[in-house]
Amino acid sequence: MEPEEGGMYDFIRSLTKKEGDLLCLVFNPLHYIKSDRLPASGHFYYLPWQASYNRKPIAGYKIDICEDMQSHAPAVIIFDNWKVWGYLPIERYESCVARIIADKYVAMKNNKELFVRKDILVDNSGTVGDDTAKMLPSISLGPFSSIPVVMTTGHQGYNAGLKRIGVRLETYGKKHGGVAKLKLKGPDNDEFTQEFALSELVDNRYRYFDLDSKRYTAGEISFLSGGGISAWESHNEKGDISTCISYEYADGKRRFTPGCPLY
Repeated sequence: MEPEEGGMYDFIRSLTKKEGDLLCLVFNPLHYIKSDRLPASGHFYYLPWQASYNRKPIAGYKIDICEDMQSHAPAVIIFDNWKVWGYLPIERYESCVARIIADKYVAMKNNKELFVRKDILVDNSGTVGDDTAKMLPSISLGPFSSIPVVMTTGHQGYNAGLKRIGVRLETYGKKHGGVAKLKLKGPDNDEFTQEFALSELVDNRYRYFDLDSKRYTAGEISFLSGGGISAWESHNEKGDISTCISYEYADGKRRFTPGCPLY
């Protein structure tokens, strides 16, 4: 077993520091290896006999998982509330764990075992996502058609600059040759451009772009050569359309387009 690239593990790495910023409960130690992260507690899993020992520790030696959760405040918790012996959830043997998760973390709609600390998210009012929105591909990139990069109204009203964005792209299962250009514009007339090879794209994945921490509120992906790709868009019940974008702000906050996968 070794660190895994892509998907959930890239997402976790983008949110966490190398050491002490991930906790996997109640028994998911493989995620530490696959995400290449060290646990936030000596209890890198937690089962009833650990809770029983902590109530009567030998010579006073114990590791308090809830104190670790409060003091280390891991950015991400993977929480599979497995019932030990088929009937014993963690609420029964260490109730503070579930309480801390409920108070300080938000479940991700695309993966409800994945919890992110509330203060990291710009939108932390509930589970992140939008079950009513539909994902549809944008216009296809070509010599006479650019892909619009439509940012959410919530992002447009947020004052922090962007450190990085990911745009979810569709290659239709093909390898494309050629080059495209991302161009972003900001409310203060700032502009950012970056060329990228279409051959490096992975179908139905986010392509990330490192930015300069300035504010950008709109943009497009334009044709230089090749073509044939699209961006995924979220279409909600009100008729609003937003490009599937993962936003990473200079202030450390994160935002995701509602209705789009997180990774």
